[in-house]
Amino acid sequence: MLGKRLTLAITTWVLFSALFCFSQTDLENKIFEMNERIQNDPRLQVGSINTDSLPSLPIGIVKKIGETVYVIAIDDAVFETDGAHFSAYMALDFPGADRKLAFAAENVHFNPSGVLAGEGAKLSLVSDVTLHLGPKVDLFLRGDGSSYVEFDCNGYKRTRLKGEFRFNGDLLQPTTPGATYVTALVDVYVQDIKNLYASVSFSPFEIRGLKDYEFTVSDASVDLSDFQNPNVSLPVSFQAALGGNQDLWRGFYLKTLSVKMPEKFNSKTGGRTEMGVNNLFIDDSGITGDVFATNVLNTNKGNMSGWGFSVSRVELNVLSNALIGGSLEGQVTIAPLDDNSLNYTATVAADGPDDVDYTFSVGLSSNKTISVPSLKSSITIYPTTVLTVTDNNAQDKFVPSMVLNGKITVDDGTAKIANLDFTNVSVGISKPFISGGTFALTTSGASLVNLPISINNVTLTFSSTTQRIALGFQVGITLGDASSSVSFSATTGVVVEANTNFAGNDGFHIKFHTVRISDIYLNVSTTPFYLEGYIAIRRDDPVFGNLFFGSINFKLNNIMNQPIILRAGFGKTSGSSGYKYWFVDGQVPVNIPLGQIALNKLIGGASYHVQSTLSNSSMISKVSGQLDPNAAIPFTPNSAYGLAFKAGVGFRHSTSEEIVNGDAVFQVSFNAGGGLAQIDFLGNCFMLVKTTDRYNQSIQNKIFGTISAQYNNNTKTFHTNISATAQFGGAIEGSLSVTFHIEPSVWYIWFNRPSSRATLSVKSGSTTLFTASSYLQFGTQIDNFPSLPSWAYSISGVSQTRNLDATKASTGNGLLTGMRVNVDLGRNYLVHSGSKSDYYVFLDIFLDFGFDLMVIKYPSHAVCTQTNSGFGMNQRYCTGQMYFKGDVAAGGKRIKRSNNNTTSLKLFDIQLLALLQGKFPKPTFVEGNFSAKVKFLGINIGTYNFKFNLGTQCTISY
Repeated sequence: MLGKRLTLAITTWVLFSALFCFSQTDLENKIFEMNERIQNDPRLQVGSINTDSLPSLPIGIVKKIGETVYVIAIDDAVFETDGAHFSAYMALDFPGADRKLAFAAENVHFNPSGVLAGEGAKLSLVSDVTLHLGPKVDLFLRGDGSSYVEFDCNGYKRTRLKGEFRFNGDLLQPTTPGATYVTALVDVYVQDIKNLYASVSFSPFEIRGLKDYEFTVSDASVDLSDFQNPNVSLPVSFQAALGGNQDLWRGFYLKTLSVKMPEKFNSKTGGRTEMGVNNLFIDDSGITGDVFATNVLNTNKGNMSGWGFSVSRVELNVLSNALIGGSLEGQVTIAPLDDNSLNYTATVAADGPDDVDYTFSVGLSSNKTISVPSLKSSITIYPTTVLTVTDNNAQDKFVPSMVLNGKITVDDGTAKIANLDFTNVSVGISKPFISGGTFALTTSGASLVNLPISINNVTLTFSSTTQRIALGFQVGITLGDASSSVSFSATTGVVVEANTNFAGNDGFHIKFHTVRISDIYLNVSTTPFYLEGYIAIRRDDPVFGNLFFGSINFKLNNIMNQPIILRAGFGKTSGSSGYKYWFVDGQVPVNIPLGQIALNKLIGGASYHVQSTLSNSSMISKVSGQLDPNAAIPFTPNSAYGLAFKAGVGFRHSTSEEIVNGDAVFQVSFNAGGGLAQIDFLGNCFMLVKTTDRYNQSIQNKIFGTISAQYNNNTKTFHTNISATAQFGGAIEGSLSVTFHIEPSVWYIWFNRPSSRATLSVKSGSTTLFTASSYLQFGTQIDNFPSLPSWAYSISGVSQTRNLDATKASTGNGLLTGMRVNVDLGRNYLVHSGSKSDYYVFLDIFLDFGFDLMVIKYPSHAVCTQTNSGFGMNQRYCTGQMYFKGDVAAGGKRIKRSNNNTTSLKLFDIQLLALLQGKFPKPTFVEGNFSAKVKFLGINIGTYNFKFNLGTQCTISY
C-alpha cells in the first residue's frame, strides 16, 4: 500500500511539473485536446466522480444543459489515506465567439465520502482572453480568478463571467479622457452559456457619425441568448431581418440613457444641455434607434454666440450606426432687435463620417411688427427676411446672422420719422454687429420739434470707440419765414444711439442711449450783421438733461472790428421740484488802454441757479486761452445759488508785454435770497517774458507769480494766497509764498511753511553753490516744530523722538520761524594731464547750518511742573534749536580717460557737528551736543564728543 501511494505521488509530481512548464497556449491546447478526446470516447465519460473512477484517468464528468454538453475533465490524481487530490479542466464554447475558453484547477480535494472542498470546486480561467464576437465587438476576460466555472461530484454547475465588452472605434468612440475604446462591464452567473442575458455597465461614448453627442447609459443589457429578448419591440429593420422571430436577435439593449448635446447647445448658465432617451440597440450592424425629446432647452436659455435660443423639440434617427435624419424646433432671439423672438426649424444630417450639419430656417407668412425700445422704434419685418445660422465647428458654437427687409418708425417725442422703408440690413454677432442696408430717402410724417424736415441721407453704423449702434438721419430744415429776406436753411443730424454689451455667456444686449440732434451750423452774412456758430437742442445732457444751448460768433458790421463769442444755455431741471436756470458765458477780444497797462481780452458772464465747475487755475486758463464752443458746460444746477457775475481780463504793458503781462478773474455770487455769498479774485502775472513764452522752459530770465483771494460772506472768511518765483540766467533762482487767512475765531499769516520753504539758490553750471531756505508763520494756526536734519541724530545723546512742544502749535497764538543754509565749495584742480589719465588735487568744503524758533502763548492756568508757577513772559515761552555741520576734505584723484574711472585718496577729512537746543525764558534751559571726527589718509585718528546742559528744565502742565 505504501509503495502504491509512493508511486502515485511520484507520478503526480512529474505530471504537475510538466503542467507548470506549459505556456498559457500550451495549457489551453492541452485542455482543448483533453476535452475533445473525452467527448469522442464514451469510455472516458462518467456521470459523476467517485473513488473507483479516479485510477482510470483521464475521465470526464458529462452533463447536458439545454442543447449544450459540459465536460469537466479529471486528470493527475494523487491518492492518500484521507482522500485524493486531482487536477480538473474544462473547455467552454462561448456563443458567437471565435474560440473556446479554457478553465483549470489544481489540488482539488476529494475525500472518501465524495465531497469536494470549498474553493477547490472552481475552475479558473487560465489566462487573459479576448473573444472576438463579431467585426466590431470583443469580450475581454482576465485570467485573475474573477471568471470561473463551479462544479461538484456530479459535474458542471454554473459559470461566472466577469469582464468587459470592447467596441471598435468605427462603432462607438469613448469620451472618457485617456480611454482607447468604449467598454461595457459584465459580471454574471450563467448556467446555460447559450442562454446568456445579463446587465452591463457602459462607459460614456459618442456614436461614430454623430459627433459631440455624448451618451451615458444608466440601464443596459447584453443579449446572447436564442431563448429570450428585451421586453420591447425591436426596430422594424431588425424584425424583417429576423423573419419575425424576435428571439434570434443578439446584441446590446440600451434601455435608459442621457444624452449630452454638443457644446453649441450649452445653457447660458453653464454646463452641457442633457436630455433623457430610451431604447437604443447595438448589434453587428451598429447602433440603431431614435433619439427624441421635447423641452430640451428652455426659452432663451441657449447661447447662439450671444443670441438666445431654445430647443423645444429634437429628433435624431440612427440606423446601423449612420445618422439618417433629424430635426430641431425652437425659438431664436434676435439680440439687436431687443431680443424679440422668431420661430425656427432646423434639419440635422450627417456631414461626412465625423461631423453633423445643421441647416436652420425661419419663414414668415405675413408681416410681423415688433417693438424695439432700444432704438425708440417699431419695426415691421417682411416675409422676405432671412435667418441664417452657420455651425462653427472650430469653436463648437452656432453663429447666427440675419438679413432684414421691412420698414421702421422712429419717434422719441422730439424727432419723428415714420414708415421709412429699408432692405438688406445685415445683423450679426461680430463687429460691426449691424451694417449695410438701403433706405428710402423720402417719407411722409417726418418732423423735428414740430418743423417739417426732409430726409437727405440714412446711415446704420456701429462705433468701436463708444460700442454703440447708431441709426443716423441727415435732415434739411428751414428756419425763419420763407417770405422773409433773411430766411435761410440749414442741415442737421438726428441720431438714435443704443449701447451694446457683448460678453461671452452674458450674450449680446442692446439698450437705448439717446436720440441726439446735432448742432445746427449757421453761417449768415447780411448787410447789417454777420452771424456764425452753432445752436442745438441738447438732450439727455449728463448734467442738465434737456436744455437749449448755443455758441455763436456775432459781429455788427462797421461797428466791431472782431466778433465776440457768446455761449448761452437755459432750461429747467426735471422732477416735480424742478427749477429754472440760465447762464451766459462769453469772451471778447479788446484793446483798452489804461495808462501804461492795456487790457487785451475780457471774459465774463452771468448765471442763475447754477454753480461753476471750474477751479481757480482753470478760470485763469480760460482767460489766457481760447473758448472752445464744444467744451463741456462749466456749470452744474444748484438751487442754493442765486444770481452770480463773473468777469476776467487779460492785461499787458502798453509798450512791451515783456515788462508785464497777466490774467485775472473777478467773480461775485449771491445766495438764493439775493444776499452776497462770495467774492473771488485770482490771477497771474509775468515779467521779463512774452505771453507766448510764459511756459517756455528755455527762457532763463523771468519773474512770475499768482494771486488768489476769496471772501465768503456766509462764513465771514477771507483767504488770500500769493506766490512768486524769480529766475535769472540759470544761476539765481528764488521763490516765495504768502498766505493770509481771517475768520471769526481763526487768523494766521504764513510766509511759506517748514515743509515748503521760501528758497534762494546760486548755481555754477550744474553745481549748486549756495542754497538758503526759510519760513515765517504766526497766528492761531502754525505748523508743528520741524525735525532736525537727518545728520544731527548721529551726534551722541540726540534722540530722534525728542519732543519740543511740537503739538502745541494749533492751540493758541504763536510764531514759528527758521532758516537753513547749505554751502558747497568743492573744487578739483588739474595738476597733471597724462596720456592715459588726468591727475587732480581736490578740496571739498561743505557747510550746513540753520535754526528753528517757536514762540507759543500758553493758557493762563498753565504752570511749569518743576517750579509749580508760571513761566516765560506773559505766558509766552520759546523753544529753539541751532545746528551746524562742517566737512572739510582734501586729497588727490586720478581719472582714466578710457572709461572715466576715478580713483581717489583723501589726505585728511575733518567733520564738525554741533547742536544747541533750549527753552527760555524763566526758566531757561540750554542743552548742547558737539562732535568732531578727524581722519588722515583714511585712518580715524580721533573722535571727540562733548555735551552739556544749563538751567532748569520746564515741563508744562495744564
